[in-house]
Amino acid sequence: MILKKIKFDINTTIIWVSLINIVLAVIALLKDIMSAAYLGTSKEADALYLAFFIPDTLGNCLLSSAIGVACVPVFSILIAKKNVELLTNLIKKILLVIIFISIGLYITVYITRSNLLNIINPNLSTTDFRIVLAILDTLLPSIVIFPLIGVCVSILYSTSYFKSASMIPIIFNAIFLIGLIAEISSKSPIDVGINRLAYIILIAVIGMLAFAMIPAYISIKKLLLANSNPQMTRGIEYTNINKIESRRLFSEIMCILFPYIGILVCTYLIQFAERYFASRLGAGSIAGLNYTFRLVQFPIWVFVAAIGNVILPKLSQLKGHNENEGFKAQIEKTLILTLIITIPISIGILILREPILWILLKRGAFNMSSLTITSNLLKGYSFAIVGLGISAISLKYFLALGKLKMPFFVFFVYSIFNIGIDYFLVNHMGLAGIGVGAAIASLLSSLCILTLLKKYIGLQFKKLFIRIIYVIIANIPVAILMLFFQKIWYNLRVYTDIYYIMTYVLSVCVLFAVVYWTSIRILKLDK
Repeated sequence: MILKKIKFDINTTIIWVSLINIVLAVIALLKDIMSAAYLGTSKEADALYLAFFIPDTLGNCLLSSAIGVACVPVFSILIAKKNVELLTNLIKKILLVIIFISIGLYITVYITRSNLLNIINPNLSTTDFRIVLAILDTLLPSIVIFPLIGVCVSILYSTSYFKSASMIPIIFNAIFLIGLIAEISSKSPIDVGINRLAYIILIAVIGMLAFAMIPAYISIKKLLLANSNPQMTRGIEYTNINKIESRRLFSEIMCILFPYIGILVCTYLIQFAERYFASRLGAGSIAGLNYTFRLVQFPIWVFVAAIGNVILPKLSQLKGHNENEGFKAQIEKTLILTLIITIPISIGILILREPILWILLKRGAFNMSSLTITSNLLKGYSFAIVGLGISAISLKYFLALGKLKMPFFVFFVYSIFNIGIDYFLVNHMGLAGIGVGAAIASLLSSLCILTLLKKYIGLQFKKLFIRIIYVIIANIPVAILMLFFQKIWYNLRVYTDIYYIMTYVLSVCVLFAVVYWTSIRILKLDK
């Protein structure tokens, strides 16, 4: 029964979450456009984003992201077993520990903030240093708020409030966007505006927490009402059993949390190394890498993240009900779905990279030289989408199993290998080597993760391999079609009218979608 209900819910939920992620992407893009219009590349812009980098990285990208994922498997199993009292006690314990850790982190960063700023940017002048320090003091409380948001997110995912969880980042970007529009409309000097924007960012973070707390509270209330039993006697023995079980589950969450933070650190090490290599390759290299990274992460962020966030609590529920065959079947179906989405997107970005960059970025200071730099990076990086997608989805299964030691080892080796191959390829290929290195490393890491899945759950490689071949066959007519339109682009790109280029891209995408959907239906990959 549980397996049938899960199958029924997953596809619809993924579609809704993907649509919300698209809305988020649009608002975030508008925010970036307004930010560029108001702040440009001024020293004030550097001060604002440098100050926000510290609490955002520590509080949001590492601690909050890890908490938002690590708690889901345990919470979901307790919900599946209808043990709501133990769930609420565990949530209270997690909240107390997270508040204690985040306050400790806040105090540590506050005491060492001058040294941290000197490490991140040792070239700051005395005046600029004071500006950054003042903004950092304003933004630093967010380092305590972000982890609390992570706990709320884990509750929302575990209780299947996927839409509410997906809308939380929209709150931040929308408030920040409104603040930028207000500063532009009032024509505030930048040196005054950045201080107000710092407070707006802090308000946006508080707004995220308020928005997350309401549905999280409602979801727990509903669970308590649905599973309340006035006949139940809660004696000393029952309470002691719950306390022992609560300690065990808390320990289980910690065993997931810290390896997952380690995995996130590994990914940030790769990004740091890529930017370090790019910084040695001339002006515009780092900017081109940033633009490339954002474009490549878009399908991961919108589609793969939607699949992963929905599938994790569902897998945990299957585990809680001992549906081992259903667990295995869901893995195979989700991996194929990920390939069905990522392979054509990878082909599309590879072939359409120039017109896409022309539409999105080619204006102002982003000239033909900038376009060439970014386009060369996208050649290799576009192939990384498939490997990154498979690794991201596979990691969700290990999270559901509560086994992250071996995946952490794989990601650690992957980060070392990626950095090493980047160093080698950059010396032989220049900037384009970073993209090729990312593609090779992501492909190998995804194969290693799949091998681990075979070991832990008995993933049937033969059956999966046949389905992968079908997906590749479905993409052959798409690839041929895209190569044909690429020739048309190179013959006609002398026409630089933006409306012509947009019409070209839209026409190609529509035809692309029709041909691909037809191939999928013929090969019965939609079943």
